[in-house]
Amino acid sequence: MYVIRPLKESDLSLLLKCAKKGKGMTSLPKDPFQIKTQLKLSFSSFASKGVPPMGEYYGFVLENKERGVKAGVSAIKSTAKLFKTFRHYRVKEDGLYPERENIHSSELCSLYLLPEFRKEGVGKLLSLARLHFIAAFPKRFQQGVIAELRGYFDKEGFCPFWQAVGGQLSSLSFTQALKLNAAGASEAEAFYFTKPALFKDLSENAKTYAGKTHPNTAPAKSMLEEAGFKWTGLIDIVDGGPVMYTKTQELKIMSDSKLYTMLEEPLDKGDYPVKIVSNNRLDFRAVMTQFEVVGDTIRLPSDAQKNLKVKPNDLVRL
Repeated sequence: MYVIRPLKESDLSLLLKCAKKGKGMTSLPKDPFQIKTQLKLSFSSFASKGVPPMGEYYGFVLENKERGVKAGVSAIKSTAKLFKTFRHYRVKEDGLYPERENIHSSELCSLYLLPEFRKEGVGKLLSLARLHFIAAFPKRFQQGVIAELRGYFDKEGFCPFWQAVGGQLSSLSFTQALKLNAAGASEAEAFYFTKPALFKDLSENAKTYAGKTHPNTAPAKSMLEEAGFKWTGLIDIVDGGPVMYTKTQELKIMSDSKLYTMLEEPLDKGDYPVKIVSNNRLDFRAVMTQFEVVGDTIRLPSDAQKNLKVKPNDLVRL
């Protein structure tokens, strides 16, 4: 059974592997020192009071203990772009309009599922379990949540949006521009249109790829939409990827989920519904499992109880 849990020190090699494979993912830096810094920040974030949110980073791992494998990582920043310059474009009918206003939101980030584990249900658990954590601890997060999705680029690393927009202002490579923009560096001003960039003055690729996601990211976009996120019209200034947004209290999990008391008798596996269930604790665990609800109580299979680290009379979120 796959389980979501907080990052551990032993997960460093997995983080480095995901960072190496995840092309165009600025929230998973390839630099080992930066990855180690993220890992330490995750440890301290889970150990902190976390209220009010001040830039905490909650990192998670998708693991299958029975098989001895780790399949992917994901994370939540309690405050997006803290102490960084906010640069985006807003897509309108006639062009790209610069927007610098920081929307003071938390951010879903660092999502990467290793290719060999991209099976139905596994990616959903890795992505959406984070919303269970937000539902359990809403005061640790801002009043809004964003998710910046990767824009389109091909297998060779060619990004048509960058070539049509930022590349007209700078000779930097697509990869160099991604790094500078992710760091909030002042050098990013060199490839940022500070006045509206009209589509009539740009190549057709500017309009075609504004807001278009990378093929591997399309499933994540659909899941976010089902969870209550919408595209606001904002895009990344380098790859043109969409910025998804929702108010925290408008996440569907806030109204659709409920806490149930664990029953002692385990559920024998059979023809039961399957959903994500979490343990509602800082020592967070979440699994995709069969369940049976009986009033305000719930029965789970014994392996789900074990992976969630729960016992009879504990509360779980469904």
